[in-house]
Amino acid sequence: MARLAIACLCLPVFAQADISVETSTLNLRFSDQGKLVEAVLCYPRCQHENARRQRLAAIDGVIDFGQMVDSRWVQRRGLPGDGSVLSGVEGQQLHFTNSDGQSVTWIIPLQGYRIEAHVTGSEQLSLRSGEHFRPRQAAGFGGWLEQVRYVAVVSGGVEQIGLDDTDNHLVNSDWAGFRSRFWTVLVHGQMESEIEFNTGRANQDAVLRRSNGQAGRRPPKPRRSVPPISWCRVLRDKRPRPSA
Repeated sequence: MARLAIACLCLPVFAQADISVETSTLNLRFSDQGKLVEAVLCYPRCQHENARRQRLAAIDGVIDFGQMVDSRWVQRRGLPGDGSVLSGVEGQQLHFTNSDGQSVTWIIPLQGYRIEAHVTGSEQLSLRSGEHFRPRQAAGFGGWLEQVRYVAVVSGGVEQIGLDDTDNHLVNSDWAGFRSRFWTVLVHGQMESEIEFNTGRANQDAVLRRSNGQAGRRPPKPRRSVPPISWCRVLRDKRPRPSA
């Protein structure tokens, strides 16, 4: 009965334009196929006069799941609180679906930085930093601190990989993403997955791709009887807050 009551609050419309969602700490923009195309992260809050902001934006999407762009997509937008149906998180729900069986349901919390995506019809996930995440120019040791690096949480700990590394990197990982001096963005799935990191001498932006394939480090964890789930967790800026 609870599911039926909440479903009645979501009115379907044919998606034709980008959709924006604003919370106290996140400003998000989604394409009509459900890709996250832009995110502005705020610390401590977006409404704060001296808030620090980090923008992520990419033409191909900051996060996408290989959505079919030629299909006709329908978008449903739920009211605050609808997210509890899927995850127990109090937040807003955006649902995108097409006639070919693909669907993406985003859950955006009212507070905090963790967003969830429940996906069906696709095993893919791509995460991109975009040009706004590039390091600031700094001399000497400061330049090293400002570097953007890939991060992979593996059984032995945390592995960091340079964007300009010339080796090919294919890793099995529970959490993976990229970090700068003050921000870290990670994705996580319901099972350990194969992560491919895009590296090279001329590489300026972080791009990683995830599937449910295995790179041979560990056997996969058992799959639960729920749709594939991926999370994006943003670890906030940890610089000292300015004194009043």
